[in-house]
Amino acid sequence: MLSLDELEFTGSELNRPECVLATRSGHLYTADARGGVAVIYPDGRSRLLAHRTESPWLLPNGIALMPDGTFLLTHLGDVSGGVFQLDGHGELTPFLEEVDGLALPPTNFVGRDHAGGIWITVSTRHHPRHQAARAGVADGFIVRVDERGARIAAEGLGYTNECIVDSTRKYLYVNETFARRVSRFRLDKNGTLSGQETVTEFGPADFPDGLTF
Repeated sequence: MLSLDELEFTGSELNRPECVLATRSGHLYTADARGGVAVIYPDGRSRLLAHRTESPWLLPNGIALMPDGTFLLTHLGDVSGGVFQLDGHGELTPFLEEVDGLALPPTNFVGRDHAGGIWITVSTRHHPRHQAARAGVADGFIVRVDERGARIAAEGLGYTNECIVDSTRKYLYVNETFARRVSRFRLDKNGTLSGQETVTEFGPADFPDGLTF
């Protein structure tokens, strides 16, 4: 475990940074509650790429960098959710607002895997969502988006948070925050999940949130 003395800080004037992405160039990107993406330069300077679209106003939480240089952002609203695409000019367009006939509730995370598949997590269907901040609630789910469209890939999860496909491309790992565990699913070549199993469980005061390899 790292000690606080080993940590270094970068960036400034950030507002609720979430889901930091690091690039080979040394640039960092993070969702920012001011309504966009905070860009942190290698020298520590930072600026906000804010969305210019007045409606909807986004509370960004998850962030994914796309091959064309745009970003996918999840909207963690009080009532509504969804995933939106932000370009370098601040233009915002809907990417996914409903799945399997369900309007997306407040949406936690979005990530892109090695094959270009998009993974999205919704922590809970409860409203307000803090009602699900306890053990025993398991109504979170994972969405997969690919050339076959968008679909719910797994559900019945205990406050779904970040997820990631491993380097073998055979498993998807996911944090279940208030179930206090990391789970994984087998992933087939069609993007189908199966065989959920527990990787590790945490103690009473540990609630897993971010996840990477």
